[in-house]
Amino acid sequence: MRKRSWVNEHSGRRIVNTIASKGVNVKVGIMTFHWGTNYGGVLQAYALQQFLIKHEIDASIINYKKITHKNSIIRCFKAKSFNRIMKNIDEYKQERKFIPFRKKYLNLTEAFFNIEDVKKGTKNIDVYICGSDQIWNPYIALSYGFPYFLPFETGHRKKISYAVSLGCEVYPKAIFKKVAPYIKQFDSISVREKTAVKNLQDNGITDVALMPDPVLLLDQEDFNKIAVACHPDINKKNYCFFYVLQENQYTIKKIKENLKDKICLLEASGNRQHLAVEEWVSAIANSEFVITNSFHGVVFSLLYHKNFIVIPIEGPLDGMNDRIHTLLSYFDLNDFVLNLYDNDSIDRLLNKRIDWVKVEMVRKSLVEKATNYLIGKINENSI
Repeated sequence: MRKRSWVNEHSGRRIVNTIASKGVNVKVGIMTFHWGTNYGGVLQAYALQQFLIKHEIDASIINYKKITHKNSIIRCFKAKSFNRIMKNIDEYKQERKFIPFRKKYLNLTEAFFNIEDVKKGTKNIDVYICGSDQIWNPYIALSYGFPYFLPFETGHRKKISYAVSLGCEVYPKAIFKKVAPYIKQFDSISVREKTAVKNLQDNGITDVALMPDPVLLLDQEDFNKIAVACHPDINKKNYCFFYVLQENQYTIKKIKENLKDKICLLEASGNRQHLAVEEWVSAIANSEFVITNSFHGVVFSLLYHKNFIVIPIEGPLDGMNDRIHTLLSYFDLNDFVLNLYDNDSIDRLLNKRIDWVKVEMVRKSLVEKATNYLIGKINENSI
């Protein structure tokens, strides 16, 4: 049995990984949203990497990223309006909270800033894995082009998508026409939501699997190793962790009004808190319950056995809700989505008992399903 080791380019940590898959060193490169200033995005990247390492796969994250105002305070001032400058500065500050986590916990390749550099710099990779998160969202394709569809020939090297999210219920046909040739080059395709399966099948891509988010593939103990409660509010007793995206919505405002006089609210939404990634995990782990419209807010609530209420996203981005509906359907917990606001429903959901033993049994079955699929696809036809 041969061993392979590499050094994390930022932290200098040496990580020794034993590859036992059919006696062959398989090197995997993950193409994902590890660079986003988003807790779920960074943590799903970490989870997929750790899952593969647990299975003795030599896994690293392809360090492709766009240069934006978040990388430099000077870039923040290049906006055309004062409000945009202030928003840029706030996002820059938040990004500073994410950098230490990436340096410490992610095994990154050298940095790439365009797809040609990715193609040239990853020739030593045997298997490309795209996913998870919304890397195939059509609006991402419009904004960033097609790097997450790996638009280049890889020869004998495999392309696998794992639990990719399309981020919408109906994929725009004009954009799908552009990305379809790249998707068809993948050796194996799996997605995260049921509507994504239908979208692809309706467009002639039929061999599509439905797979769980990578975070669900790790155990609570795996995340306890990184959870740090440095923020003083996390040490308070009896608080609700309030984490929402797209905040300016009626239901969210009404729930805040209902809860603010009943329990302490620890918020990590908008510019209220700049939590480090480790603090964000700890905030859920130590909370009484969670209010969220975030997919990964729900995932971590399930993982840490926290009662939760899901607030569906309202308006033009409501197609993102299907990720949560698919997730909750695994556990038969879709009634924890608050579709219509009223005080009685909030109290009922917060006091409703969840069978966490059943939740763990279902999660373990999802882990087994994902292991058979992903590790099997990586090792398939290995020589």
